[in-house]
Amino acid sequence: SKPFWVTFGFALFFTVLLFFQPDASQLTAFTISISILLLNIKKNKSIQILLLIVFILLIIISWSHLDQLAPVSYVEEILSLVKEMGIGWLVFAVISLFILPLPFFVFPPTSAKPLSFSLGFYFSISILSSFFGNFPVPIMGYGTSAFIGYLIAITCYVYNKKMNH
Repeated sequence: SKPFWVTFGFALFFTVLLFFQPDASQLTAFTISISILLLNIKKNKSIQILLLIVFILLIIISWSHLDQLAPVSYVEEILSLVKEMGIGWLVFAVISLFILPLPFFVFPPTSAKPLSFSLGFYFSISILSSFFGNFPVPIMGYGTSAFIGYLIAITCYVYNKKMNH
């Protein structure tokens, strides 16, 4: 309902904020998930392409300039700590991380499929990127700040599901 430039402006503003944070994991997850939504807007394809190019450049720069802080074991290396508890716990932890984004892909509400897929990609990328750098593992350890966002997202998902039935 807003002019297209408002939507693109907000997306670009938050992408630049994440770029300066510096958290390549969150920047990547946000820009890919927001790109899914932006590509579903049927107008201004040239601005969409320009914004995607900016997003890709920011992601590349962010991943090539990762912070050099040492990992905190109970934040970025939580899966290693779980592994030390036993292989069974590690299997359970990995399965639970795999299950988290599934509702957004497997059972998307028909009225909000792009939003559902976008959220699924956001959580999937946040989880996967923790294997490629010193990034918090969402939902586990001290990476629980994403838990609040996950609860909000899953609540919206369930609400949309109920409204469509």
